[in-house]
Order: sequence, then structure tokens, then C-alpha cells
Amino acid sequence: MKTEKYFDDLAKKYDKKAWGVENAPWVKWGWRVIRKEVGRARNSLIVDLGTGTGNVILELLKTTRDSEFIGVDISRGMIKEARKKFKKMGLKNVKLMVSHLDRLKLPENSVDFFVSGGAFHHIKNKEKVIRNLFRMLKPEGKIINADQFKPGKVYRKEVEKLRERYPESAKVNDRIYREFMKKLEQDKRHPREFHITPYEFREILRKTGFVGCRVFLSLQPNFSVVAGKKPRGKTRYRGKGGHW
Repeated sequence: MKTEKYFDDLAKKYDKKAWGVENAPWVKWGWRVIRKEVGRARNSLIVDLGTGTGNVILELLKTTRDSEFIGVDISRGMIKEARKKFKKMGLKNVKLMVSHLDRLKLPENSVDFFVSGGAFHHIKNKEKVIRNLFRMLKPEGKIINADQFKPGKVYRKEVEKLRERYPESAKVNDRIYREFMKKLEQDKRHPREFHITPYEFREILRKTGFVGCRVFLSLQPNFSVVAGKKPRGKTRYRGKGGHW
């Protein structure tokens, strides 16, 4: 309950305190990657995992057409704030629900896109969640996860090459990140996090059955986007014993 309680208490202040497209360049980049991967989706079902106050959905509404959205979060407080936001905007194509991601229940082969911005590092058993998402995705459906990761030697080396190409942008990024981390270090109630490298997350996707899995490089060493697609004709995950 610690994580839920923390975000319930944070909900009303979340948009002012959290990383966002307006105040964090790595988030702006991550949302841009998500939008590009989703593309100009039409008549799709897009599920935002760890929706918070619904900011990823708001970004995707700019480019999608005639699509339905479901925002999922473990925090009732966050969902309450998101609901107020969408009601004020008069949006009818967004539904919101409270659920842990490993217990999320949607029909098999019903979702076109699972997107997530900053949720998976709060989840310990990522494999269990990914198996559940695979079941609900349509064949050729995508998962796109923008998140904080443990850099690891390989990813850090690749990021350093990118930072050398854009030194001024890297400096601005680092300054803003340091300011955020000072505030976070003062927050003694922040729940435990479970970081893995982006390449380890990609491997979880591959082992579950996703194809075309990619890691996108960010100027921020501990932030990345990882995406994968459910194969055509693949409707179920065959685990040990040939079942879910």
C-alpha cells in the first residue's frame, strides 16, 4: 500500500512537482518517441499504464484520430485528478480505471497500443506484467515504455557517444536533472524503485514473444524508451507447460 498512498497524497500537486514536457527535456523527448511509435493511429484502443493525471494521453490526443483511451493507475487519487481534467476538457473517448498492472483485466487481443511513462520502475515483477499485457495486445499491437532505467555499462557507453554529438543540449539536460534530484533526495517518503537496464527490459519483451524490440537512446543516461511488437498471428504467450 505504500506506493498507492504516496501517489494518492501527491496527486493534487503532481503536475507541478513531477517531470513533464514543459520542464524536463528527457521527458519531452520520450513523449515524442511515444507519439512517433503510435503514429497517427485511427480507430485504435490505446492503454496508458501508470497514467497518473493523464498527461501521456493528452500528448497522444494531439496526433491520434477517432481512437479510444484507457488510463490505468494504482492510485485512486491520481485517477480522481485525471478524471477532473478530462471532464473539464469534455473528452468522451477516455476511460479511467484503478488497477495493478499484473491484475489488469481487458479482453484478449483487444488493445492496439500499451504506452507507459515512468511506471515500470515501480514494479518488481516486470515479467509477470509483460506476460499479462502480451495476452491483451492484438497481433501486431505495440508496447512502448518510456521510463527511468539503470544505465549499465553498454547503455551508458552508447549514450556518451550521443552526448558528444550534442554537448550543449547535454549540459542543459544535466543542470535540470540535478535540480530535480535535489528535490527528490529531500523526499523521504518516496517508495522503493526496481530499476533494470533498458537492454534487460528489451530481453523481457523478447522472451515473452515480442519482435522488433528496440532501445531508443536519450541524452539522459538513466532514461530511455523501449518498444516491441506482438507478432502477426500470435494470440497467446506459451510459457512453461504451454500455458499462461
